[in-house]
Amino acid sequence: MVLTTNHPYNPSTGTFCNGPVTVDLDNGGFPYPSLLALGTGNSQLQGTIEKVTVSLNNISLQDQTQLSNLGLLLQAPGTNNSGTGSSGNAFQFLSWAGNPFTSGSLTMSDDGTATIPPFSAPACTTCLPTDNFIDVSPSDSDTFPPPAPATFVTAAPTGSGTFTTEFGGQGANNTWSLYLDTRIIEPGPVAGTIGSWCLNFTMQANAIQPRHPSADRRIQLHLLHLPQRPASLSPPMFLLPTVLD
Repeated sequence: MVLTTNHPYNPSTGTFCNGPVTVDLDNGGFPYPSLLALGTGNSQLQGTIEKVTVSLNNISLQDQTQLSNLGLLLQAPGTNNSGTGSSGNAFQFLSWAGNPFTSGSLTMSDDGTATIPPFSAPACTTCLPTDNFIDVSPSDSDTFPPPAPATFVTAAPTGSGTFTTEFGGQGANNTWSLYLDTRIIEPGPVAGTIGSWCLNFTMQANAIQPRHPSADRRIQLHLLHLPQRPASLSPPMFLLPTVLD
């Protein structure tokens, strides 16, 4: 069962939230994914994304579960062929990070003050995207079960992705997906909750959303000479666009 809710927090600022997300050591997050349905009618989301951050509010973990047990993946609306103004890019912005950490709130941002170490508590409240898979056992998981995308970009130090590289210059409208998976699967009861998660958008006003490859058209310019000009005069040239499918 997938639950779709949308709780805009002060939407004039471009912040939208959903939650809670339950953490289950056996099955990962619930709902999976958690969906943030923004539609197309939000005036504050016009243009293209200049910056986006993710806030994880009121994290509360129990039964020895730590933040480092969780992997979090954000997927934009659409696909490369959907023409929604975004490409469906997926970015793992948190994985194998934060032990000990069981309660509190964090904001993940390209403007964060530090990454989150794998074997100590975060020293930041606004943190850089972090994936420490490269620093833990290679036998551990750094993937997500379906319906999460099998291919995604991940954050440093394992990868080099950022929120800007994956979502910058795209549209913000339509439905965003947050996938939460547990990295260490253990049978047991519910291991906690994330009270809410929020996307905060800074938009570039009056920007034109990028076209998708399937919708691209090339414009070719031809030189055209007007006839019946005196031979002593150089014929003028005009640039006429021809749209090629």
